[in-house]
Amino acid sequence: MISAWTHAQDTTHINTDRPDQSDGAYTMHRNVFQVETGAYVSTLDEYNQALVQSSMVRYGITERLELRFLFELGLFNNQYLHTSEAGIFPFAVCSKIALVKENGLIPDITLSGYLRLPFAATQNIRPAHYSSTGVLVMQHSLGDLFTVACNAGITRNAEDKKLLYPVTAVFILAPKAHFSFFGEYYAFFQPLYLPSNNVDFGFLYCTHHHMQFDVALGTTLLPGTKSNFVTLGFSYRFD
Repeated sequence: MISAWTHAQDTTHINTDRPDQSDGAYTMHRNVFQVETGAYVSTLDEYNQALVQSSMVRYGITERLELRFLFELGLFNNQYLHTSEAGIFPFAVCSKIALVKENGLIPDITLSGYLRLPFAATQNIRPAHYSSTGVLVMQHSLGDLFTVACNAGITRNAEDKKLLYPVTAVFILAPKAHFSFFGEYYAFFQPLYLPSNNVDFGFLYCTHHHMQFDVALGTTLLPGTKSNFVTLGFSYRFD
């Protein structure tokens, strides 16, 4: 999730962590508050669809430390059974710590962490256990137009406590200061199973140095599956 301003690490314009699946290396500056929100329409398989609303609140504690809160709720529809149900996902407490700043061939390096609290979810979609994720973010600019970044991490599954290994790689093109495009590969690896290979593409547009709109779509690369999504989002920074 890397914004149009990421390639320059611009400190005067909004820099977001949506709409892609990657965390960017950028951390909020001290006492800066930002809201990032969006809606996802997902086709999970042949019969199941979901509409998910996701909002993240970000706040800069210091110049290198950011505190974040993630709220999500969803509406799930099964066309085969003709049933629908709504629910609130586990609330997530998150943080980001900037470790290394880009210098020559050395990339920006940031550590990002998530803790999901099952008691904050509605009963119908409440997982059995806590889940936690740690992600190492590496990001490097390639001149004024291009940025590449990758995430590599470890996740403790909330249902069975098994470990998953999320990996992402994203390429960003920002031909103008107020908009950018991205393409991304993302997957979850686990022992004895094939990885869930996916791709997504998107566009970000800044109408104001504090305001951003975005759109993205993605799909799985596994043969015989129909999982895909479309998302629209809006972000605003309060100084």
